[in-house]
Amino acid sequence: MAFGDIGGRRAVKVCCGPRCGAEPGHRAVYRAVESAVSEPVVPTLCQGLCGYGVTVVLPDGDKRKIRDAREARDIL
Repeated sequence: MAFGDIGGRRAVKVCCGPRCGAEPGHRAVYRAVESAVSEPVVPTLCQGLCGYGVTVVLPDGDKRKIRDAREARDIL
């Protein structure tokens, strides 16, 4: 099982580090990601892309910056 796998399934990672976790609407973004994807969603520490939204790492490793819940639903 590779890092980021949960029960043999790839996970979507949502940064909960000090900058992303402090973003306005972070919880709403996290919940929107959970409802928009079929993969498990897990919190992570800093992903190194601070600023301009919450960092979301897709199962393929692609990193996205998401500013609000609507954008999460649109992008994912």
